[in-house]
Amino acid sequence: MSEQRDRNFVQHSIDTGLKSLQGNPFLAQRIMNQERTEQPVMRKKISFAFILAMALLIICIATAVAGAVNEDFNDWLYRLWPEAAMKLMPIDVSCEKEGIKMSLINAVAEDNEVYLTFSMQDLEGDRINAYSNLYMDIRCDLVGGENLDMSNYRYDLLDDYEKEHGETPICLIRNENPTYDPDTKRIIRGEHATFYTGEIPANGVITATVPWLGGNSESSYVDLKPLLEQYGGQAKAVNAPWNAEYTDSDGYRQKLGSLSDTTPVLDWNNSLEIPLTDNIRLSGIGMVDGLLHIQFHYVNYQKISVGEYQYAYDYYPEGVFPRLYDSDEVYGYDSTDKYYDVSKMPNGIDYLTWGSQPGDPTTPEWVEYIYTVDSGLTEAQTFVAEVSLCEPPLMGMWQVTFPVKKIRNVN
Repeated sequence: MSEQRDRNFVQHSIDTGLKSLQGNPFLAQRIMNQERTEQPVMRKKISFAFILAMALLIICIATAVAGAVNEDFNDWLYRLWPEAAMKLMPIDVSCEKEGIKMSLINAVAEDNEVYLTFSMQDLEGDRINAYSNLYMDIRCDLVGGENLDMSNYRYDLLDDYEKEHGETPICLIRNENPTYDPDTKRIIRGEHATFYTGEIPANGVITATVPWLGGNSESSYVDLKPLLEQYGGQAKAVNAPWNAEYTDSDGYRQKLGSLSDTTPVLDWNNSLEIPLTDNIRLSGIGMVDGLLHIQFHYVNYQKISVGEYQYAYDYYPEGVFPRLYDSDEVYGYDSTDKYYDVSKMPNGIDYLTWGSQPGDPTTPEWVEYIYTVDSGLTEAQTFVAEVSLCEPPLMGMWQVTFPVKKIRNVN
């Protein structure tokens, strides 16, 4: 695919994947900004992550076409792609709870890294879809239940991680893009775990746990163009609060500080207070210095926490995310950044948050988005607010255990 098509595909995946982000519009916007600023990394050889991503696709094809079991799949994969087949080892362990079956398909352990390919399948209903949110915890213990020696840290890896994140982990888990099969009601995903406690021992035991399946969400759309026409003339600008936050070029949230004097926002003290959900209101909309601004007021907007502390699932029961794009866009979003030109935005800032919720300083009270438009909106543009309502998660504690020697590649 061309570079632009690749970019469209990535952003489309992120865009549709927002439905599984536990209804958090602030996290969604951060991911969108990180995708725009991400720099490519050149690698000298095929990475495990790439092998795993391709394996996910191949597994789905093999399963759908041939109904392959693990042994057949590995034989078939070896003929097609020996490097991947030699690393990925077949696994046949599963568990079932709440009518949901968790199955490990294949895995590999090498040095201090583990890659797992697994599936979650609904045997009773339609509680799993392409946007289902789930998390896997991966642990490694020695045979007999003895914990790993935590003193043997990989300091070279820890230093890199600490510089980037400012904290020291024991294990870092990253997930790969999922694939969903509607015919079997099964979602297939990969997990990549990096242990910072030294090389994974051959006599170790891997425990993989999926504590919950995130609640699905339903979306509706509010046409914002009539509201812009009705209330846009009332828009008044003021300087942004000094403690407002924005996303910098590296994808991190920063305080606005002295930039507040040159960053206008809609006057939140004269809020329109048009309800979009029980707790989210349209507080302002209109043009400011040739740019389109839209502002939302989150009133007593509280997260809901379900489950034990270690595996707690936090989610917002509702969310609002604005979308401005050309109506003929195939994917339903601004794929070419036509309405996102940072060179025209005040200080290059496209969205701001400020204030906080009662008892929750991390969730803002006010959110404002900025778009670059050349003239008034017409039928050629779509300007909507996506309103999502999120369901509670399904708690199940699906867990499987298997020995490391089953998945370690022996040269």
